Amino acid sequence: MGKIGLDASSLTVDKKPLFVYSGEIHYFRIRKKDWPDRIRKAKKANLNTVSSYIPWRWHSPDQGQYDLSGQTCRERDLVSYLELLKKEKVNFIARIGPVSNGEIINDGLPDWIFRKHPEIRLKDYAGRTNPYSALIDYHHPEFHKLIKEWYSRLIPVLRKYLADQGGPVILIQLDNEISMLNWLTKSPTYTDFSDSLFREHLRKKYADIRTFNKVFVTEYASFDQIKQPDGRFELNRGEFYFEWEEYYREFYALYYKKLYGYLHELGISLPVIANIPQIYDYDVKGRGNMGIMTTCMFKRFSRHVKDIIFGGAYQYRRVDYENFTDITAMGEIVRMITPEGNPMICAEMQTGIMFDRPVLYPSDVELNIKTSIGSGLNGINMYMFAGGENPPDMGGFGSFHNWQSSVGADGRTAPHYEPVKEIGGFIKGSGDLITRSVNVCEINIGLYTPYYQTEYLKGEFPDELMKRRDTKLFDGLLRLIRLAGLNYRFIDLKETSPEKLRELDNLWVFSLEFMDKETQEKLLQLIQDGKKVFFYPVVPDHDLNHDSCDLLRKALGIDKIAHRLGANRVKRPGDGYLYYGGHEIFTFETAGSRNRPLFLNEQDQVTCFVSS
Repeated sequence: MGKIGLDASSLTVDKKPLFVYSGEIHYFRIRKKDWPDRIRKAKKANLNTVSSYIPWRWHSPDQGQYDLSGQTCRERDLVSYLELLKKEKVNFIARIGPVSNGEIINDGLPDWIFRKHPEIRLKDYAGRTNPYSALIDYHHPEFHKLIKEWYSRLIPVLRKYLADQGGPVILIQLDNEISMLNWLTKSPTYTDFSDSLFREHLRKKYADIRTFNKVFVTEYASFDQIKQPDGRFELNRGEFYFEWEEYYREFYALYYKKLYGYLHELGISLPVIANIPQIYDYDVKGRGNMGIMTTCMFKRFSRHVKDIIFGGAYQYRRVDYENFTDITAMGEIVRMITPEGNPMICAEMQTGIMFDRPVLYPSDVELNIKTSIGSGLNGINMYMFAGGENPPDMGGFGSFHNWQSSVGADGRTAPHYEPVKEIGGFIKGSGDLITRSVNVCEINIGLYTPYYQTEYLKGEFPDELMKRRDTKLFDGLLRLIRLAGLNYRFIDLKETSPEKLRELDNLWVFSLEFMDKETQEKLLQLIQDGKKVFFYPVVPDHDLNHDSCDLLRKALGIDKIAHRLGANRVKRPGDGYLYYGGHEIFTFETAGSRNRPLFLNEQDQVTCFVSS
């Protein structure tokens, strides 16, 4: 191979762009004698890369015992697998953990960890051990001692097979789907270390406890008295839940930074992947409505690791008219948090499903891959490309792991092997064209990330907030834009500087009743500069602490809310426009305002408007 780098949103090999067309082939689920067959079928399908977890559990049956070259079990021979890939000139993405998930018992962590170190298991707010064994404290010092032990055995093996040494290893994924189990079970990390890290987060932001008390109407004598809340959000005074959720973005980013540091200490400086769980399983269909929230949980990773590649996970099951627009949303939210110049990939592109229902058809695979590439991805990894069978004491869902893969556990190809092969041929024939292609977006969606800081919140307020996100933005505005044949990109309103915002020719802001003063002032400045700003579905009138903050309403000349629309039809000249519920009808203070209504009803009142 050659030296791996990042350039102009592409992965490069000796400064030449490479579109990573990869498939997941788990060497530990396939007999060693069948490895050559699976690699040949990958090459025949025009794949240039394969990927696999390297499960800690598989290679370490007990603490201090490691087998990476088949000494105690010939199927544990990672070295021979790497040699085969080197011989066949196929690239490799090494997914090294420590957590693999991957439908493996204890998510790939060895049993001996929990037996000998039960202190790393997560506890709930009341101090009880979480019943889900694989939920661990990412920052526990003992856990990190064990991670360093695992890496010290594995990394020297991988180092011999790096691309710049003529080997197959081009990328490394650290951990897998960080925090996925936490948000699915609403299990934050209640430990002394996490509490202290939270307090440090507050100190950095507010400096003085008196400032904190004034903002949140509390009476703490010092930051040392503050503990993490229990997650029950009631919209009362003295609550700092959005600040708490913001802290977890830093909590997980610091964990990733530690893993990255261990990698560099052991002599590897390849670009690294962070795999993001995005698709929520609704049985027959997967949807991306949770994906904006989960992706925003990773937004601080790039502050600590510059050569990071974010990879989404597109497990849509049946792909059709209902959910194909989700593909654009998932790609664009990853793009929003990706450092400028870094590529973005799909780390787990659905080309298989864990069970035999729903049946995956070639059209599902073809539509998913083509739409994803057309939305601007710089690489994909198909999960799974080749099925297999779990060794004893490995399968989290039994021995069956065929996954409706393009290549089955028995080595036979499925019907959707053909579109994988066809698309691979197109990629191979396009040269640099597809790698350097840029997605053109006509619309800028202003995303206010505190609306998506809800992964650990419970109660009526966060439930309603999630419902409004889904109906107004995800299945509302974003879907309609794509069905109209237009593209959009997300703009992080809190992170983007006023100077960068002024470079935009339009900004469509998904706004609810609350927004912090600083962000409102940014948007107000855009309006005063004559930029076009579209607010939907309402204009904020208070801040995150529930205090009145109506800068935007006053500047836009909004006098009062006349009434709220339910499921209603609002007329504009010539035809009607159907609105979902929850929109506001405003009256204006003065006629001839410089803010031109976008949609009018018969009384010349407005629901949505732009500055002109």
